[in-house]
Amino acid sequence: MAPVTGENDVDHETNNILLRALVKHWTVKPIVKSPALEEREKYLFLYVKFIRFNRWMLFASSFLIQFCCGSLYSWSNFNAPIDILIYETKTANKAPNTFYIAVGMFGTTAMILGPWLERHGPRRGLLLGSIVFGIGQGITALSLHRKSIVGVYIGYGVLGGFGLGLNYISPVSALQKFFPDLRGMASGFAVAGFGAGSIVWSKVILPLIERYKLPETFAILGAVLAGTMLLCSIVMRTPPNNFTVHGLNVRGEQMTHHDVE
Repeated sequence: MAPVTGENDVDHETNNILLRALVKHWTVKPIVKSPALEEREKYLFLYVKFIRFNRWMLFASSFLIQFCCGSLYSWSNFNAPIDILIYETKTANKAPNTFYIAVGMFGTTAMILGPWLERHGPRRGLLLGSIVFGIGQGITALSLHRKSIVGVYIGYGVLGGFGLGLNYISPVSALQKFFPDLRGMASGFAVAGFGAGSIVWSKVILPLIERYKLPETFAILGAVLAGTMLLCSIVMRTPPNNFTVHGLNVRGEQMTHHDVE
């Protein structure tokens, strides 16, 4: 009598497929750059041999990126204006849900797309994150014109949270590789920009709303924040093959003369 394939076999095969997909996603192989790419990345603008790239340029660009990402934690300034605009009362308490959605997307994106970022590099990550964030800001502005809280949830909560989450980890990934000798200082300096941004943007939002109204404020902030992060993507890159600083490789491991050879 021929064996019968039961539901347990199907479930087992499905589990194997899922497991293989997860392992493939979370397994990252070192990126090997071509000689042509390494030569281009010696310069800041890649295809224009004008300004030579220096790893310290990453400090300023990473701080600016994190400074823009810190705008997420100034969201509380939007709660009352949004509830008043859509519900005509500041006690509706619907706008705070946007922040909860955004923070959830922020953390989930940073966690899940970490391996993708390692495979494709911080420049692509920053380009994708900035574009998605900019689109989300535009959707938020249009949704406020139509007084749609659902559109705000999608625009800022989902898309904005996704973009900021990806942009948050992109510069830190680059700094960790370029500064194996100063890993703590490099990461701390970048993340300090996040805290500074949360303070500064909190002082900017209400004056903008008073002068340009709420929807226009999101359009302006979207253009400024996304534009700044896109410009910073010019600096983002990963180190060349066999990169070392003071005998340390990109993982912070001490390299011997034999290892370098």
